Amino acid sequence: MRFLPNTVPKLSHETSPVESVKDGKSAIRYIREHASELGIDPKRIVAGGGSAGAHVAACTAIGFAPEETGENLNISSRPQALVLLNPVLNVGPDGYAHGYVTRFIAEWEKLSPFHSADDTFPPTLIEVGTLDKILPIHMAKAFEQKMIAAGNHCEIKFFEGADHGFFNKPEYRPEIIEDIKHFLRSLNYIE
Repeated sequence: MRFLPNTVPKLSHETSPVESVKDGKSAIRYIREHASELGIDPKRIVAGGGSAGAHVAACTAIGFAPEETGENLNISSRPQALVLLNPVLNVGPDGYAHGYVTRFIAEWEKLSPFHSADDTFPPTLIEVGTLDKILPIHMAKAFEQKMIAAGNHCEIKFFEGADHGFFNKPEYRPEIIEDIKHFLRSLNYIE
């Protein structure tokens, strides 16, 4: 959904994209800081999500995205890989919800993975339906090309005839899970 320039949508769940991204970055930082007690490898943290959650996950890879006040910035909030299902990648003028995002942050690039992808972005798997209107095929392919041009690993899998949120439908889950396993195996994160 694109918002008209002079309309302002109501907040969902009494929060904004800025707070969501700050929370996502804090979560990665917490996991990395407590990796030994959680029994995980702090050098193999994968962020992922679907739709807006995928947007938050992708934004954790943006080094200049908003940070929570008081965070220990010496601990990285960037994951080593991203798994994004139907992600919101472009919140620029030609992207999704630009008016909504700019209501909260004038420097919308800080919340736009498409505009912020650089050579520091981690390996990324994107799964999207061919009928998705939030991440249309051309935008997904443009992001992939931008990632590859920056020297990054990016895989996109299109699900023919699927729309936004297809990952919530049980019939797609086995294939999605296998794709994620294959991606993580290619990174030597799982056997």
